[in-house]
Amino acid sequence: TIMGLDPEREGDQVRGLMEQWLRQALSVSIVALPYNLPGLPFSRMLKLSERVEAEIRGMIERKRERAAGGDGDGADALSMLLQAHDEDGTRLTDNDLIGQTTALFVAGHETTASSLTWTLFLLMQHPEIMNSLREELENELHGDAPTIEQMAKLPLLDAVIKESMRLMPPGLWFLRIATEPVRFGPYNIPEGSRVLWTPAITHRRPDLYPEPHRFLPERWEKIDPSPYEYLPFGAGPRRCLGATFAITEMKVVLPLILQRYRPALKPGARIELGGSPLANPRYGMPVRLARRGVRLPKVGVTGNIGSLISLD
Repeated sequence: TIMGLDPEREGDQVRGLMEQWLRQALSVSIVALPYNLPGLPFSRMLKLSERVEAEIRGMIERKRERAAGGDGDGADALSMLLQAHDEDGTRLTDNDLIGQTTALFVAGHETTASSLTWTLFLLMQHPEIMNSLREELENELHGDAPTIEQMAKLPLLDAVIKESMRLMPPGLWFLRIATEPVRFGPYNIPEGSRVLWTPAITHRRPDLYPEPHRFLPERWEKIDPSPYEYLPFGAGPRRCLGATFAITEMKVVLPLILQRYRPALKPGARIELGGSPLANPRYGMPVRLARRGVRLPKVGVTGNIGSLISLD
């Protein structure tokens, strides 16, 4: 969808390179020591950035060649960016295309993967909810992926995804710059100030979400928060453009996994939220997959996740 690559061939290679770059670019050591000196992580990240840039430039050239030869349907995001132009005919430069492709990968791949990971974690820690969700899916879908029309008939799936992103929003914190002086509660914020904000605090306000640290999908039967009370995708003019796409993607992938497999965490797994602005588990999420119908017990985990979410 983003680059139009075969997932098992060229796409897997590019994804691995982009993920490696993303881990380095968002690491604490890069933020703390942003100096291009031999041996420092920042210097290694710049070298990797050159590899990523060269890979994307190569993809751009190959797509242009295929388009010129009438090969390819141009349905992926990179092809559409190549075709896009202003009213006066101005097109994106190669540097623009590299920046946009990288941004689409970070915003459109890592965030959705993270949300799916935490949703599966919460379901594994709440097997009764997983069983109810599996029953809803199998009764409506019979093993297939849902159509757009069927998604409206899966209320528990919708509630599970909403509640998961309430507890673990894919973007943990964001940076904004004040374009003019503003008063925020008791604080005066001067023009040009850098402001960090996180949806995780809003999502844990007990006046909006009673028992805020608990995974309670059933709460969505009664609540309808405003766009500024529930903001896993941000809010206002800078709300994520891919929000609808991401939700649809999760509503396709999650039913396919749960109708085919019974996932269970490895006993004693260390589950920790890292320091990145993306809500990825720092040490991954080790999971066993059993065949459908096998009952696997809830297992205990270690790590800081227990201080962020009630696992009772």
